[in-house]
Amino acid sequence: MTATKTYTQSQYTILYVFISCLFLIQPVGALAVLLLVCYASPSMGQRIWHRNIIFLIIFSILLLAIINSSKVNDNDLFYYVRWFKRSGNTDLLSYLSGQKKKSEAAYATYVWCVNHFISSKEEIYKFLTTVIQYIFLNLATLKFCQKTTVNKGVVMAAVMLTCFNPYVFSLSIQLLRQSLAISIFIYVMVERCLYQKTHWILLILCPTIHTMTLLPVILLFIPILDKPIKKNITVYSIVLLIIGSIRLISGYLLSLSIFSDSTASYALQRASATKVFDLGEASPAAILLAVTILVTSFYCSQMQTRNATDNTSNGLRHLFNIPAIIAVFVLLNVNLSEIFARFLMLLYPFISLIFAALFRTSKISRLMFLFGSIMILAIFIYLTLHSVWSYTNLDNLLKSGLLYLVV
Repeated sequence: MTATKTYTQSQYTILYVFISCLFLIQPVGALAVLLLVCYASPSMGQRIWHRNIIFLIIFSILLLAIINSSKVNDNDLFYYVRWFKRSGNTDLLSYLSGQKKKSEAAYATYVWCVNHFISSKEEIYKFLTTVIQYIFLNLATLKFCQKTTVNKGVVMAAVMLTCFNPYVFSLSIQLLRQSLAISIFIYVMVERCLYQKTHWILLILCPTIHTMTLLPVILLFIPILDKPIKKNITVYSIVLLIIGSIRLISGYLLSLSIFSDSTASYALQRASATKVFDLGEASPAAILLAVTILVTSFYCSQMQTRNATDNTSNGLRHLFNIPAIIAVFVLLNVNLSEIFARFLMLLYPFISLIFAALFRTSKISRLMFLFGSIMILAIFIYLTLHSVWSYTNLDNLLKSGLLYLVV
């Protein structure tokens, strides 16, 4: 048995070397091979299967980071890169004091540290930021599936949906402050709701990277959200009433001197404003997406984790009540384009968690989830090639990946 185990490990070592070399030549092809390996590996044991999933995540993140590093600087990204370059010409305290949004000092500190201690090249800045975002998102997905999901095909598809969700990726570098803060929050949320672990440092980082995450952070500490709605209908109604009146409440709190010059002050200013940027009317597709996430999140909140009984708190109720309430807030502000768009962005990473929850005990064969995973990758590549965003030599990057960057 030991000889067989050693032989199997030797085979997989050779396979990983082959896939790594293939990734240099054809990254998309390497991911397709890894999907086939993940599909076949459950019969080889839990350890090997888990290792294959980790390799799938690593190579997926590398591909995403390579693509983002080639993104042309336009719109918000232009200003992010400009401030990144400026950080190289000053010390940290001077750089922080020159920031307009002093309440979001954690992001400015991150930018300064990358420039001074890692690289002053903007491509490395984009690459590293993408890697960090997707590490947190995939850790959250794996931890979520570990607690809830039985079907290994679902785990594979959930990982692919986490990495190649076009909604998440299209904004991952374009609105990188928001994306970075959201990705950290998703991980912290899964850890707190399902494992009763609170990562306080990461939690504090979220609103100090982008104040938009202050709302979900607050929701994370409302214990009633882990209680059944039927038995607490009055309290839930009060929570929804507060959410619906958040602009009025924010305006009142902003008038109090205790909130001057703080992270809360900036968040209240944005929450109470009727219009900061006019992003146009919300599209029917965006409204439908918000409604879908609201309905599916509410449904998922009624589920149980694998080891919980019907009369115990399992964390899923609290976890999925957060996107449900945010979706209500988004729909109530459908006429306020910036608030609608920015808070809808908070919901995008929940799509993979909702998927994993809905299909967690599915009897659908792994072959169907393999097909779905390949389709997710194919759709992502198509949408990226036909994106409204511009990339430098994207065709070459998709064909030869890291080899193109080296050569």
